[in-house]
Amino acid sequence: MQDQSKYLPVNTSVPEEETIDLKEIWRIIRVNRWFIFISFMVVLIGTTYWTFTSQPVYESKSTMLIKKGQTSAGAMVFDLGGMSANQQINNELEILKSYTLHEEVIRDFIRSGQAGQMNLFGTKYVQRRYRFWSYLIDLFLQDEKPTKTPEELNQNDIIKIASGLRGSMTVSSMRETDIITVSVSSSDSAEAIILTNAVSEKYKEWDLSGARGEMSVVLNFLKDQVGRYEIRLEQSEDSLKRYQERQQIFSLDGSADLLLQELSKYEGIYYTNMAEMQVAQERVDYLKSQLNDNEKQLLEDITNTNNPMIIALRQRIAEMEAQKVQNMVEKGWAADSPQVRDFDRRISEMKDKLRNTTENLILSGWSDQDPFAASQDLFNKILAQEIEVYAARSRVA
Repeated sequence: MQDQSKYLPVNTSVPEEETIDLKEIWRIIRVNRWFIFISFMVVLIGTTYWTFTSQPVYESKSTMLIKKGQTSAGAMVFDLGGMSANQQINNELEILKSYTLHEEVIRDFIRSGQAGQMNLFGTKYVQRRYRFWSYLIDLFLQDEKPTKTPEELNQNDIIKIASGLRGSMTVSSMRETDIITVSVSSSDSAEAIILTNAVSEKYKEWDLSGARGEMSVVLNFLKDQVGRYEIRLEQSEDSLKRYQERQQIFSLDGSADLLLQELSKYEGIYYTNMAEMQVAQERVDYLKSQLNDNEKQLLEDITNTNNPMIIALRQRIAEMEAQKVQNMVEKGWAADSPQVRDFDRRISEMKDKLRNTTENLILSGWSDQDPFAASQDLFNKILAQEIEVYAARSRVA
């Protein structure tokens, strides 16, 4: 008889999916109710304590508009080129962040006597919100308050205070504008306003002082040059008059008059380029006089660098300037002709590349704490004017 068992159906069981109903959820909550309650209360108490005891921080803001070319004294007399708008804004930001500016602000507070009532110096008590642990520390340990008066602060103390001011200040620029925003935070609302105004006023003072110094140098130089050229003009007129009397020349024919006009035109171009070079050199000498010996040595090393990119750009600028002047003389190109404007555009692009390359070389080894970093803007101005001197010398040669 055949075995029929193999034809019998096989019972298979599929496990049912586990489900949790509301009763099961309630049971879990009830079992862990104390843990949930304690956790909730800890979070609630901690949040409430922090909300009502955290010390408020006040922020004061000051907005300044940086006018393009405002501090370029030479640009008011000759078009000496200069920094682009972005470079100028970045330089102004670095000045506002510099340690030197903050140290001067701190010293001004000490000289004026305001430091005796300021939280920044630890000489003013600011009412703090109630802190239980702070109360216990003051009660049992009798934490001592700073005993130094502002007049007793040494250089290390001033450095710490200036670093604290730098840390509480933020400087930013609004995109695609010439506006810089300075904001200072403090636990005292009135002091936040005082610090913001002090930093802004010190920056303004520096800016005006530099502009007045450069303007004074340029104007004195121009007065000296005007006197010299008046004497030279009188001597030339006298020589011409004596020559005409000796040679009995009473009038010039058409060709001679045209030749004289051309010579006067070329002589005017030559002396204009010479004046531009001398004005730029005067500005360089004035700006260098504001550097100390170490900074002068660093600038000398950068100026006399063997960087192939800088050398190539200098040579190319000199060649372009010489070609432009030669074409103006030989082909009669006017200063506002399309050809001259094209030369000026290409020369300006190369000057920008040279400035950027040199600035990157300056910044390559600097940090925020580097004492030379505070003079970065001064370095940039000097290097920009030395480029103009180099270019003007090429036009004169």
